[in-house]
Amino acid sequence: EGYEATPSFSPDGSRVVFTWAGPDGENEDLYVVGATGEPPQRLTTAPEQDVSPAWSPDGREIAFLRGNQQMESRLMLLDLASGRERELAAVTGWYGRETRNLSWSPDGKWLAVLHGGAGSRQSVLRLFSPSTGEWREVLNPEKSLEYLEPAISFDGKYVAYVVDRVVKYGIWVQKLTPDCRPDGAPVMTAPMGSHPAWTPNGDLLYRSARAEIGVLARIP
Repeated sequence: EGYEATPSFSPDGSRVVFTWAGPDGENEDLYVVGATGEPPQRLTTAPEQDVSPAWSPDGREIAFLRGNQQMESRLMLLDLASGRERELAAVTGWYGRETRNLSWSPDGKWLAVLHGGAGSRQSVLRLFSPSTGEWREVLNPEKSLEYLEPAISFDGKYVAYVVDRVVKYGIWVQKLTPDCRPDGAPVMTAPMGSHPAWTPNGDLLYRSARAEIGVLARIP
């Protein structure tokens, strides 16, 4: 029962963390489930909405967003062994429960985050270092556009993201250097696509809006 969203696999594929409002739809929190038939284990209990979980590459932590307004939230880190939560940064950018807005680099050094900056009401793709607190620019965004759903590839060479042009979505891909800096200009990859996700061999899965109801598509 209830609304479930934004699942994220553990690195070994044995568990999934996701956002769930519970059977009564009271509040979005994080839950984790393993074997089929196993009841979900609740991870967070804060009164704010906890959304967009992203399992760290080493399997020890889960990053997520916590907030109670559409455009303002806090970037949080949950230590699975202790259950301790740590606030990393204040974030200004879309964090709704239906969009995945966090993605780890494969070395665990960076998080792709939607953050418009202080005083901004725009969602912009940036990289954040949990260890140092550094913000790094990835794109030169247009002010009239929203940037959503970042996804870093398994080899760390690319980051895919969605550009919202009000009535039209599209997926772009930005190549990255080994130290996670932009390498060249971004490339339009799926003009009518959203919800990008990488496969381990480098293919890009996404939701295509070319059909009226949407279909799952794949690009090598």
